[in-house]
Amino acid sequence: MSGTVYENARIHTLDPDRPYAEAMLVRGERIVAVGDLADCRDRAGGGARRVDLGGMAVLPGLIDSHIHAASYV
Repeated sequence: MSGTVYENARIHTLDPDRPYAEAMLVRGERIVAVGDLADCRDRAGGGARRVDLGGMAVLPGLIDSHIHAASYV
């Protein structure tokens, strides 16, 4: 399974040492690699789908998984 390489984006990593990346490799529903374009393409292999994000920003998912228990009594 080669996956999809998302490229030409400003990918926010939330890593203080490397706050941005230029590409991301996804296989199925999992992010496999985030980093420079050449590395992501190499890891993806020859049959990878490539998606040009046109310079857009990619942000981590923001998930709010809490409830207010008093409301459900």
